Amino acid sequence: MKEQLQAIVTVLSLVNPAICGAMFAQIEQNRSRSQQVANATKAVLATTVILTISALIGTQLLLVSRAAKASDGGSARDMITPSWG
Repeated sequence: MKEQLQAIVTVLSLVNPAICGAMFAQIEQNRSRSQQVANATKAVLATTVILTISALIGTQLLLVSRAAKASDGGSARDMITPSWG
């Protein structure tokens, strides 16, 4: 559960839904209510698809990159220790 909470906080800090909502409202202000609902639905569906695909393949991509690093001579310690500099 801790990992999921960290992931949610990370995504929210990167995306900043309040600013995105304000930008979306500004863009949509001169459109009819039905157009606004249609555009909001498209945005939600696109975001859901992108986040779902990222969640499903993200771990595999990390594992592939770690395996590539290990094959390039990186030690097991290099793979689990973050590099800050």
